[in-house]
Amino acid sequence: MTAALSAVALAAAGCGVDASNGGGGASDSAGITKTEIRIGTSNALTGPVSSVCLPTSAGAEAWFAQVNASGGVHGRKIANTVLDDGYQAPRAAANVRTLRSDNVFALFGGCGTVTAATIATTLKGTGLPYLFPYAALPALVRPTQPDVYSLLPLYSDQARSLIPFALKQEGKGSVYAVTSQIPGYEDDVAGAKAGTAAAEARFLDSALLPAANAPFQQAALKAAAAKPDYLMLTVLAPDAARMLNAMASAGHLPAKGVLGVSVLASQSFADALSPKAAELLLTASPTVPVNDPRAAECLAALRKYKPKTAPDAFALYGCAAAQVFVAAMEQAGAQPTRTKLKQALEAMHGAEVSALLPPVGFSAGDHMGLRSMFLLGLKDGRFTVKGTLPIRTDR
Repeated sequence: MTAALSAVALAAAGCGVDASNGGGGASDSAGITKTEIRIGTSNALTGPVSSVCLPTSAGAEAWFAQVNASGGVHGRKIANTVLDDGYQAPRAAANVRTLRSDNVFALFGGCGTVTAATIATTLKGTGLPYLFPYAALPALVRPTQPDVYSLLPLYSDQARSLIPFALKQEGKGSVYAVTSQIPGYEDDVAGAKAGTAAAEARFLDSALLPAANAPFQQAALKAAAAKPDYLMLTVLAPDAARMLNAMASAGHLPAKGVLGVSVLASQSFADALSPKAAELLLTASPTVPVNDPRAAECLAALRKYKPKTAPDAFALYGCAAAQVFVAAMEQAGAQPTRTKLKQALEAMHGAEVSALLPPVGFSAGDHMGLRSMFLLGLKDGRFTVKGTLPIRTDR
């Protein structure tokens, strides 16, 4: 933890705000008892994206269990109620109402753009913090929402950053983009175009894939017909793997590279790729890969507390998000409130709070916590860190 963060947190602690009489009113300390910090999560534990989303909760739960086993945060254990939304917006909204009635201190984590959009809308104006969902949704952070904090750079910004970075490394060429039809996809296409323009390259065209039952063969044929040097994918991992394998089988992979946003940084995606497609892959990731030494502490927690969870990028993200939450709660002091939690987050400026993440920073006017990501490639079928990717935005 940085000295600046500690100093600001101490100043906040001296402002007369405490858990029994918070500056934000009685509800400012909701969910805080003498022995517990009660938070809640709505996540897709079942349904079409459960294989991706369930590990994010498992990773967080493993880290919370480890913290609790060491005495908790200022003597309080973290109690997280995780409710299944099945990646369905109405169920996510119902879960939020349930957790609010349970007076949780904060909404934590979860996964998926559809449900994140619903959760953020349902929480608007309630004062309940919504922390670190695995969702690169523009509406979460633009404009800045007073109670929403994110750790996952927008897919549009990932594409905007990855394309010129990759073209500088691998050589200039044309770009074709494929995007899943998820909330904010228009921004994702715009980000790919902006990244191509920044690289002074030629943007060929883009294709939109339905989020369910995607016609990957048709998409593969259309992409192959464009004959791109680079393929920019903002696509759900199973669809991306099927599309790339179809292109590889036909001998129509892009000439220089396959560029992917963070959803393609999972080992399960890498395992599904043909060797020829794997050789071309560069993807952005908020965390180091599982075989990196910096992941050791979280992997040990997973093995101990969630042994049935396969270690993967999404579990590591959940663990990293839990580490950021714990660091903020530690700085919020022995009498935490929601106001103090937000002050502690906004006091993070380039803070080293998780070995899994790049430095983390928030401010009152910017609730996107990462200014850089890791650039990953595949070597012998395993992800390795190839560099650090600075994140460009349109702000």
